Amino acid sequence: MSTDLGATHQMLEDISLMTTLPNMEVFSPIDALETQKITTVLSRSPHSAYLRLVRPTTPIILDSKSSFTIGKSQILKIGHDITIIGHGPILGQALTAQSFLELQKPNISLEIINCSSIKPLDINTILKSIKKTGRLICIEDHQKIGGLGQIVASQILSSKYHPNLFI
Repeated sequence: MSTDLGATHQMLEDISLMTTLPNMEVFSPIDALETQKITTVLSRSPHSAYLRLVRPTTPIILDSKSSFTIGKSQILKIGHDITIIGHGPILGQALTAQSFLELQKPNISLEIINCSSIKPLDINTILKSIKKTGRLICIEDHQKIGGLGQIVASQILSSKYHPNLFI
């Protein structure tokens, strides 16, 4: 029997559903190490929370010395041309893309931000980055409606800053 779960076991609306609940905090860790750190922090929190779990075979991306704070994002790679934001294991693909891009176009650099705390969201880190780069790409394994991209787009429009936004 295979331990791999197929498309029938994937949830692609959970972020949208959970962020609409009042007083619900929402988290999507990049790897098992961050899952452990988030779980430890949430066990001490008085707030209701939803934690999207990653598969055990997901590669470890974060450094074991990294920390997790509710409402804070982590800049995984500093860049100056394009900001890429995301959450969960799919964000690892952005790091792979950065490595490939450095070989093909060494004059273009990506700033990659891990938004594992989706609600509350660290919009200040995101805005600071896109003001620097002028461009934003959001990657996620979620539906277009109600996911991180839509949440960030709404907050950017509320801030009256208008980068080139690709969702």
